[in-house]
Amino acid sequence: MYPASLLAIRYLERGLRIPPVRFDKPANAVVPSGIRPGIADLIERKRAISELALGPPIPELGRFVEIELERRRGLFPGQDRPELVDKE
Repeated sequence: MYPASLLAIRYLERGLRIPPVRFDKPANAVVPSGIRPGIADLIERKRAISELALGPPIPELGRFVEIELERRRGLFPGQDRPELVDKE
């Protein structure tokens, strides 16, 4: 799951209706100020390079993703654990 998906979930959780397509708009509405510089950096990188290009990681975004995934771990039973998914 990518930061944009996690931001969209946060957007919906706060009752802000359908998240906008532009990544920076939901980010500004739901992200702690401590990771906003990392998001701005990511947006600039994406504007300058191919969508498939790789670049150095942005540590604060990595931490955000880890925290958000941990917060939702119980909401998606079986994710990354196929033995837990109902076989029917």
